[in-house]
Amino acid sequence: MPGSIPPQAPHPPFGQTPLLWRLLLTLALVSLLLDNAWSLGDTAASGAGDGAEAGSAGGTRLPSADLSACPGLRIAVINGVAYHYEVLAGLLHVLRPYAKQTDVFLSPYTRSANADGAWDLIRWSKTNMRLLTRSAVSEIQRSNTHYDLVILVSTDYELDANEDLLRHMPRRMTMAYVHNADFNRTQRLIEVAAGTISGGFAATDGTAGGGGRSKRKRGGSGGDSTSASSSQTKPATPSEVRLITLAPHIARSLEVASGRKADWLLAAYPYRPRTNCMEATEVDLLGHCLRGFSMQGKFSSQRRNYSSIWSQLLEKQAELTDGNVGRLFHMSLLGKGVEERLGLPPELQPHVSLLRRLKYRSYYEAIHHTFALIPAMAGPRYLTDKFSSTILTSLIAGTPMVADARFLEAYSMFNASDVYLQAEGEREVDVMLRVLRSEAATVLGPRRALLSTRRRLNEAAGAYLAELLRGLCETSSGTQEGSS
Repeated sequence: MPGSIPPQAPHPPFGQTPLLWRLLLTLALVSLLLDNAWSLGDTAASGAGDGAEAGSAGGTRLPSADLSACPGLRIAVINGVAYHYEVLAGLLHVLRPYAKQTDVFLSPYTRSANADGAWDLIRWSKTNMRLLTRSAVSEIQRSNTHYDLVILVSTDYELDANEDLLRHMPRRMTMAYVHNADFNRTQRLIEVAAGTISGGFAATDGTAGGGGRSKRKRGGSGGDSTSASSSQTKPATPSEVRLITLAPHIARSLEVASGRKADWLLAAYPYRPRTNCMEATEVDLLGHCLRGFSMQGKFSSQRRNYSSIWSQLLEKQAELTDGNVGRLFHMSLLGKGVEERLGLPPELQPHVSLLRRLKYRSYYEAIHHTFALIPAMAGPRYLTDKFSSTILTSLIAGTPMVADARFLEAYSMFNASDVYLQAEGEREVDVMLRVLRSEAATVLGPRRALLSTRRRLNEAAGAYLAELLRGLCETSSGTQEGSS
């Protein structure tokens, strides 16, 4: 998934031809010309004040709470790491009705050239966005602004930084996203979210971003002495804490690990492709609007089982490259990392393109134009404790996944109709061949169902937040604005 790391040397896709070079250059030129179109289109899709779900039939209205009785109610969203922007974009989408009451605190690198276009993914939002620079953090520490709701997007990735920042945010409720149920500091995470942690930390670089561990100063007695910021006044009463995950199986595991209730909430940003394959004619769909399959995410064998996919493709290479199937088959690998970790056999290189560190808009556009995403999860923990980034990518791009019954049991928010179902005894390549031999109507079925599920998930997320905010409003004095 796109992230913020130093730029790497450009790498051409495998098996390039002069024709492909010309096509890529043309696409690059079109991309530059349409930069503004991306922003304007997404403002219309997700920034509209009517709460309509972008791209939905009839413009489904997202649930929202009437907060007119408590004009002083304030919301803060914190994502101080230079990733998880796709999670943030979905959250901002369902928070649109409350944009004027919401402050969003972001990594200082969000708008940098190395952020892979992260700012383009979220800049449509009408919330008050602030980069967590030194001066911004100092202002937060001075102001002690009261919030009714604070949402931590990447809690288990920036726990120490969250702790330091939350010392200066008196609040009534904290929603803490936990991405990994096997996080080994869950109890401390709960204490940080509640504001009941003892001792204190201070970000050594003056920012709350980056997710790095804050340093303590070693005292003369051999114990740890905290920095000056740790002496700041904590909230008068502990904040109520809601533990939030991105999928049902993680919520179940987190409840066991933490001994307390955990909810799951998955909001997906409704990306609008420049060329929507759902609107393509049958003649233009197969081989033009849709071609090949995609795998996405950081290049790591600990995340994806590349070797299994390569062995399957080698075994069926003759079928995959013959006739009409061969015209439609291709594999696109999108993400970042070291190419050698992919272990791609030379025989497959003509059929695989490596698309490294695309900007978010190009990333989702490229995936939208493939038949399906191949999750290829590396190990069972993605079905018990962890969340696969392919899930949100599928929902955002509107591109179905190849998935089996075990996958659907864990990620139970999906229906069998939302995916290209891998039956018992089948492998991914068997499903790929079946899709490549299908007619247009069959190909579009899961794609249409997936968009319906995206609307349903966003409506559920909107309803959850509306109920929560309605309760906060009913118990609010309506005057909690500014310092407390």
